[in-house]
Amino acid sequence: MLICLKIMEEQGELDQREVRFMMTGGTSVEMKRPNPTGEGGWMTDKIWSSILQASEEFECFKGLDENVELYLDEWERVYNLQQPQAKDANWPAPFNNLTFIQQCMFLRIFRTDKVIPVI
Repeated sequence: MLICLKIMEEQGELDQREVRFMMTGGTSVEMKRPNPTGEGGWMTDKIWSSILQASEEFECFKGLDENVELYLDEWERVYNLQQPQAKDANWPAPFNNLTFIQQCMFLRIFRTDKVIPVI
């Protein structure tokens, strides 16, 4: 992984902010809007606050929060997949065309258990 990141960096294809987020995940503890799945829903408050943070901080995730709210059933389907990182997982558009690092960032938010297998 480190070799791959170094190559991408030398080719100018790497955003250090994205890598940092991929490694650490969301750090926001404040939710500007309530969790759309409600208390005890399938999406934890930590996931929702990280989605809000990514939507605000990264151009590639702009509108993700609204997309999740609009297509809640579809995102729950992805969340419940055994392999949400698979190419045939069919993430809702426009978030089905992310770069590899951006996909890892999203998995870090949404399904941390799948970050290592995807790498």
